[in-house]
Amino acid sequence: MCGRYHITRPLGAIADLFDASIPEEIRDAAADVLPRYNIAPTQMVPIIRHEVEGPERGQRIVDFAHWGLVPSWAKDTSLAPRMINARSETVAEKPSFRGAFRHRRCLIPTCGFYEWKTDTTSANKPFKQPYRVHFSDGRMMVMAGLFEVWQAADGSALGSCSMLTTAASDAMRQLHPRMPVILDSEDEWDAWLSTRAEPELLHGLCQAYSGDDFAFHPVDRAVGQVRNEGASLLQPIDLNSASALHASAANASQGRLL
Repeated sequence: MCGRYHITRPLGAIADLFDASIPEEIRDAAADVLPRYNIAPTQMVPIIRHEVEGPERGQRIVDFAHWGLVPSWAKDTSLAPRMINARSETVAEKPSFRGAFRHRRCLIPTCGFYEWKTDTTSANKPFKQPYRVHFSDGRMMVMAGLFEVWQAADGSALGSCSMLTTAASDAMRQLHPRMPVILDSEDEWDAWLSTRAEPELLHGLCQAYSGDDFAFHPVDRAVGQVRNEGASLLQPIDLNSASALHASAANASQGRLL
């Protein structure tokens, strides 16, 4: 499960990393949307996908998509909040995801994500403590994603996405039994985006990342509120400090949405 993440780099730096172009309409609309420290489901998020038409067909582009996939056959967008993640083990069979898995895959760039662990050590009732998960060297963390286009009754189109998950690695299992599928090399990005990739290859990519450069630390529970934003959400807290467990979100600035 992954229900929150963050991106601390500007859109141009993300495009450079993937050697992707930014369409003019995306550049204009998203000029000041990043960095973001508390990205939540149903918000518009940057993705990397292949262009499917025009002179840049087949090339990588930066796009924005609604986080929460809306199947092309859906009557409305009500399914989206339940479609933020797709289980890699069953994605090829599920009607909501199988078309996108076969034909419309994308990359979801992040700088890390948040996961909640049930804490039973408190003298009070158990609570869920958020942790920030990231690479210790600060490099981008790239998730395997699915992309879909839904057509509304009025003719407007909505691009949406879902993040693939898999069984957690030994390190991540301390926090949660599931984790995002992380693609950590140019070769894996190419394979995931390839229109010629066979299902066997794609499933082979959907393994738990097991590198020894994963890092995670507890963060303020303010991250649990969508309205809270700001770099302070990334900072580690001392779980032994009562004030840390009940820290105020007053210094968190209001989030910005695309």
